[in-house]
Amino acid sequence: MSKHLAAYQHRIIDIVGRAEAVIGADTRPSSQALGKLRWDLARAMNEYQVFKHSRIFDPAIAAGGERGSAASRMREACMAIGSEYRLYVAAWNATNILDNWDDYRAAALTMLARIRAHVDAEMEHLPALVTAPERKAA
Repeated sequence: MSKHLAAYQHRIIDIVGRAEAVIGADTRPSSQALGKLRWDLARAMNEYQVFKHSRIFDPAIAAGGERGSAASRMREACMAIGSEYRLYVAAWNATNILDNWDDYRAAALTMLARIRAHVDAEMEHLPALVTAPERKAA
């Protein structure tokens, strides 16, 4: 399972890095390039969320104890960043990004930094949930 976890995490970090490079470049990208990056990131984050919830968080929460509490907190943080990204995408889908480039660029780089920080924190803390022993049923 840890191989799959790392693959999801690295995929998201890769997309974030590509997006940061495109958005941070001196020339404005096309709206198609930006849309593809947003879609790639949304899809990767959704797949990662489904994986974490079904394979890591839900079993850890069911196991209870400190592991379950930690999983519950991480699950809430996961849902929050996912919701934040969906709201960000919805807000910018209603706006012409290229006509509002400076505002978009700042918002996008902030959002990408939030996603990177979230995944970095999970890279640090999720392994304990994956490797912790399951509580035995009585």
